[in-house]
Amino acid sequence: MKKLLFCFIALWSCSLAAFAETVILKDGTVYKGNIPHQDEQVVYVIQNENLIKVPVSDIQEIKKDEDLRSNSNLLDIDTGGPVIKNKREFILKAGFDFYGQYRHKGSTSSEDSPKGINFSAEYYRYIQNIFGIGAGTTVQNSRDIGNTPGSFYFLPVYLGIKIRSNPTDPYKYGYMTGQVGYNFFMPDSQYDKYTDNVCGGVYYALGVGVVYNNVVFELLSSTNNGKARIQSTNADIEIEYLKYTFSVGYVFDW
Repeated sequence: MKKLLFCFIALWSCSLAAFAETVILKDGTVYKGNIPHQDEQVVYVIQNENLIKVPVSDIQEIKKDEDLRSNSNLLDIDTGGPVIKNKREFILKAGFDFYGQYRHKGSTSSEDSPKGINFSAEYYRYIQNIFGIGAGTTVQNSRDIGNTPGSFYFLPVYLGIKIRSNPTDPYKYGYMTGQVGYNFFMPDSQYDKYTDNVCGGVYYALGVGVVYNNVVFELLSSTNNGKARIQSTNADIEIEYLKYTFSVGYVFDW
């Protein structure tokens, strides 16, 4: 749960930074933050957790996020190319799980899981060209659990957030991503021989990536959770499977 909370805090902080705005007053005062509301008389600015009320008559200029980003090098791969203004992406990826660790929560021991592969499909819709909200799913191949009999795989379904640089021709950008959702826990028949009441749990992940000429390269750290009951002791166990994945795929944009 602490890892999940960290994911939300990290993504929320990044998203606030991505949508910062600057209010410049006629007397030279500058406020930088987020504008939750404005009308013909007043503009409200959230700066460092403080809500500031600014009369419109005192304002010289308001610089929106997109204006700031055009002059920023944050995450940008190539600031010299023409910016591509797309709104949607559909992504297909093949991943290699080069490290995995299976453990029961509350236990000090863990078991390394063999390397595996997975396939993912994702859809994203973008706001102001740099902040995307989407959904996806990943199918893992079956993998062993060290000294534990049987094999397993997880099938996560998740919501995703992506913060990227402005895409430039030939469709390239860098990005950070976060995912949270539910995963189904799928053991094989051998694993089922000593467990009952198998079910899934929370899935979450953080990663970074690069897209170049519509080809995506991504490094992702993800955690799958599940539950089961040991038949011999009738004890409930919580399962955690941490893995690191390198993926290559293709981005369809429009």
